[in-house]
Amino acid sequence: MGCCASRAAGTYPASPSPQPNSSRAAINTTPSNTALPRPSTTHTTTSHHRPLNERFNVPLRTHAWAARKSKPWTRTKLDRERIAFFDTRVTGRPEIWGAIRAAVGELHAEAKNGGEGGGTATAQTIIDAVGATLPTGDLADGVYDALGAYYGIPEWVVCDPVNVTEEGEVPEVEDEDDSKGKVVVTERETVKVTTRLSERGGIDVRVRIGRGETVKTLARMVAEESDLPPQKHLKIAYLGKILRENDTLVAQGWREGHMLNGLVFG
Repeated sequence: MGCCASRAAGTYPASPSPQPNSSRAAINTTPSNTALPRPSTTHTTTSHHRPLNERFNVPLRTHAWAARKSKPWTRTKLDRERIAFFDTRVTGRPEIWGAIRAAVGELHAEAKNGGEGGGTATAQTIIDAVGATLPTGDLADGVYDALGAYYGIPEWVVCDPVNVTEEGEVPEVEDEDDSKGKVVVTERETVKVTTRLSERGGIDVRVRIGRGETVKTLARMVAEESDLPPQKHLKIAYLGKILRENDTLVAQGWREGHMLNGLVFG
């Protein structure tokens, strides 16, 4: 006879069933046989975009153009305007402009030698040496540096026109009938206006216009002087404001000697 009462096996009371706990049930309801989706190791995405470190670069080729009869180019004028163009570059990297100037010089020397002398190959080497690229192979279409900055170059800088006017030669002018009815304006009644274009490397275009002429007339003259393509449209701006086409410059607050901005669209 023991001091503790014995109990037959299997007579212990059953343990109470755990009460359902909504929060715990919510946490532990993920089935053990359900696997989370794994990222595929075999699928590859095909990109149709050219990498940023790869740019179109076409070998340098020659450019040809013809000057309009209303705007003849002599060799003296070409030389003067080219010097002024490179001396007034204020945007972009100086070493790129220096390379472009040297490359253009090689092309001019080759043209004077009748296409001989290897100027094109030398110009290509100069462009390549500074890491610049030619998207079309034509310098007149512009150059990009290694950082993606654009350098616009007018065609009259790249080469002479095929119809260059020789010194002393009288250029063709409008017929007499075309000039009838036009008002003759003396130089005292005109003003010299400088307009900086928003493209082509930001060249400065200088024209002389009558004080009573409208901004629309000025825009047409600037477009003709800069040889803008017909599909391009030019707006004149002053102090950050686009000027009204049917009013004069003075009527819109412009002061003589101040530079205007030519915004090229299209």
